[in-house]
Amino acid sequence: MTASKFTSVDMDVIRPAVLNVLRLYRTKFVSEFGELILCCDDRKSWRKEIFPNYKASRKKTRAVAPIDWDNLYECLNQLKEELAEWFPYKVIQVDKAEADDIIAQYVNGCGSDGKRLKQDRTLILSSDKDFVQLHQFNVRQYSP
Repeated sequence: MTASKFTSVDMDVIRPAVLNVLRLYRTKFVSEFGELILCCDDRKSWRKEIFPNYKASRKKTRAVAPIDWDNLYECLNQLKEELAEWFPYKVIQVDKAEADDIIAQYVNGCGSDGKRLKQDRTLILSSDKDFVQLHQFNVRQYSP
């Protein structure tokens, strides 16, 4: 496939879609769980350094998908910067860490600001079933 056959992502479409979803969840959960914190994967992962085949099958899937992945990641990075600068959300990304790692640290009381206490109510907003291992007192998960 040539680059011209890839489907590009239009920021004028993706931005309002993401903002509407964030607004929906913030409105739905802010009174019970407080602020919305967005945890983002870093482009590189410590797991890939240790296990080179980690998520290797995803490369094969991406190779045949008609999506311009570079364009998609560029749009997501731009959106992430806009959210951090202009919106009432904390956006956290840690070098070589996945969002799962950041969420686990936060839930276990090791947040980057050191302020989360075990008694704080926390909601993990994700359909990832791996987060079940983080369920504990005052930690719930909502799967969209």
